[in-house]
Amino acid sequence: MGDKLSRLGRFHTASVDSGFRRGTDVIKALALGATAVCIGRPYCWGLAAFGQPGVEAVLAIMQREFETIMRQVGAVRIAEIDRRAISHL
Repeated sequence: MGDKLSRLGRFHTASVDSGFRRGTDVIKALALGATAVCIGRPYCWGLAAFGQPGVEAVLAIMQREFETIMRQVGAVRIAEIDRRAISHL
């Protein structure tokens, strides 16, 4: 995905949506060049199980995972996530 995005130039964005369930999934997508990652299924599970509090809990869990993984790969900002991050996962 990253090679194809680099050929498009900086004025294009890439949103991905399919099977993202953990913070590591989001990091991998960003490392490969995605500019946005959709997380619909976990959101729906939280909604179905506990309504709005369930959605909030799912998003909090994913944010904690994402922040933990960012620290593990040495990224302070999202812009610092690149292909090298994948080798740490």
